[in-house]
This record gives sequence, structure tokens and C-alpha cells, in this order.
Amino acid sequence: MTVLFVFCLFLLFFLVVGASYWQYDAFTVLIITLLIVLVTSLIEIFYLKKKIHFDRLTADREITRGEKGDFSIRVSLLSRWLPASIRFTARYGKSDKSIDEESLYLAHDLRPTEIAEFIFSVTGRHSGHLMLDDLTAEVKGMLGIFKYKTKLLDPKENVEILVLPKVQDTQEESVLAFRHIVENEKQRRRVHERSDEIDTMRNYRVGDELRSIHWPISSRMGILVTKEYESPVSIRTHLLFDDFTGYSLSTTREAAEAALQLRDTMLDAIASEIDKLLLSDMALELYLGTQQTARERQNITRESLHYRRLLASIEADSLPSLVGSIGAHRQFNADDRCMLFATRLSEASAAAIVQLSREIAEVIFYYFEPAEVTREEDFALWMIKQSPVTLIRMTPDRKGS
Repeated sequence: MTVLFVFCLFLLFFLVVGASYWQYDAFTVLIITLLIVLVTSLIEIFYLKKKIHFDRLTADREITRGEKGDFSIRVSLLSRWLPASIRFTARYGKSDKSIDEESLYLAHDLRPTEIAEFIFSVTGRHSGHLMLDDLTAEVKGMLGIFKYKTKLLDPKENVEILVLPKVQDTQEESVLAFRHIVENEKQRRRVHERSDEIDTMRNYRVGDELRSIHWPISSRMGILVTKEYESPVSIRTHLLFDDFTGYSLSTTREAAEAALQLRDTMLDAIASEIDKLLLSDMALELYLGTQQTARERQNITRESLHYRRLLASIEADSLPSLVGSIGAHRQFNADDRCMLFATRLSEASAAAIVQLSREIAEVIFYYFEPAEVTREEDFALWMIKQSPVTLIRMTPDRKGS
């Protein structure tokens, strides 16, 4: 109950039962007092507006899907004697078609000279970008008569959390399928040991192997220098995928949620396969529909986290089909292998996959099949089964078969 409401009750009381007896003297005193309170409150709110300071909104850099991400903002009350009440309203979910817009509320009474940090925790339900749509602060003074609101999200600043796909620590069929390729000793050796040509040199970092140190140059320069070799050009694993799940075409929350769940399953599978390949010291390249230089591909060869970030940064339904990807990337050697991932399948894509299997050493195709398979998709699956392609069907219950 605010001070203004209390005074209004007193005014109403005197008007009804006592104004004529006191010849309006008490009523006049109350009116003057009320005016003084209103003016004081107005000065108070202007004073607080100058003395309260909001820092920039910050957020966690990245989280794994299913974890909570924190958006935080620090507030300082520079007043030496006047307290304040503050209430935050944070909204999110506007850009996510799978949920209605949701809100978070935080309230706190700031003491004079207090510095407080407010944290808004949001669960990363799907891989991608997590951000707040709106953040508003409402400030009141001690009297509580007036208040002011301020928006704390700058449209020019993109404060977001990157939600990474999960890495599943499971034994998949693809590991068995690749065994015949890693039989010789050359493929089991580390990437930087499989070339005799030095690509570049850099300062030694903790974790580098001693055998990679260039001792003659290190002795001349007085610091440890590490040799970096260019990646081998033979036997490389290429990963291509079609991320279309129908999310961009969804018109209901249920359809959007199902599409995003299917997309999460695919990204988790890709991240898991990349992690296993890197743990086995196998060279790989991930194609995201954009041209990458050889140097860019080499720099991310052994960084599993880098690949997960790349996967999480892809907008839903933005990559070309498998037909387009296979046609655009023909830099495959006869000893290379490909891992393909898709949720849609046509006769054209099946023909491209089969043709690719005739040109390189091995093709593994992850097919995340829908609940209902069309006649064209069924025929395309039959085409693939008749070829050397290793087919791993991810059924609607998300289990490989």
C-alpha cells in the first residue's frame, strides 16, 4: 500500500464524515500535505534516476544443450541515504516458434551505496543461439508513489549464449565400419607426424610433445620453438549433412518442437562422430555450405569444441541438400571416406550417394527417417541398400538400426 493510497483514504474519510464540522481546515491541511508528498516523491524519483547505474548486460559464452545459461547485469545505487526498489522483467522465446514468449521476474530492495548483481537463468532447450528478447527495469523510491521504467537491451548489441550440441559417449556402428581403413600404421599415427614438410613454426605451448620441438632453431633463438606440419592429403574423413527438418515451415508449436528435437539429434550425432574421429587422431573436414581455405581447415583439425561451435552457429534449415553439397565438394581422393547425415531423402540424393560410393573408399550414411516414409524415400533407401554404402537408419525413437 503506497503513501498516496493512504492519503486518499484519509481525504475520502474527512469528506464524508467530518469536513463540515472542521470547516474544511483539516481537509485543507491534508491537501497541502498531499501536495508536499507528491512534490517530494517527484524529486525523489528524479534523484534516483541520476543515482542508479546499470552496467551492460553480459551472458555466458556457451553452454551444452539442456544446461542453464546465465544472463547477468550489475546495478549500483550511488545514493548515500536514499534506498530504492527495483523490479526486472526479462522476456525470451520470441524467436523460438516451439514455445510461447516467456518471462522472468526479479525484485530487490537496494540499500544506499549497494552494488547488486541480478542473474536470469534460461535453459538451453535446443542447439543454437539463446538470447533475451527484452529486459526492462522498474525503479521506485521510498515513498513508492512514482516510478520509472527503462529498457536495458540495446538493439545494436547482440548478447547471446551459444548452445552447443551434446557429445554422446556411445559405441556406434561407424566405428566398426572404419576399422578396415585404419589397419596400417600410417593411419594410426598423429596428424603432425604424417608429413615430412614443415608448414610453419610457433612458440612452444604447454602440452606440445617434445618430439615436435625444433631444437636447432630453439638453441639459436633462446626459446622453445615447435614445428607444425601440414596435414596429410590422403585418407581424410569428409562430413556433409543436410540440416533441413522443416522447422522454417512449421506453423504450430508441436511441429516446431518436433523439428528442433530432430535437428538436435542430428547435431548430437555429428558432434559425437567428430569427437570419436579426433580421439582416434583421424584427419577430417566438415562442410557447412561455405568455402573454407586449406589453412582454415587445418587450424580446426584437432579441436572438437571448435566443431561443436560451428554446428551450433548454423541457422536451422540453412544448408544445401546432400545433392548440392556432394556436387559442390568434389575434392575427394580415392582413399577418402565420407559420412553423410540427412533427414530427407530423394531418388536424386540417393543416386548422388551411390555414385559417390563408387569414387571413394567408403561412404556411411546416417538417415534420420521421419515417422512416415514416402514411396520415393522407400525406393531411395532400396537404392542405397543395393550399393556399398553403409546405411545407419535413425528411427523415430532415435536409435540406430
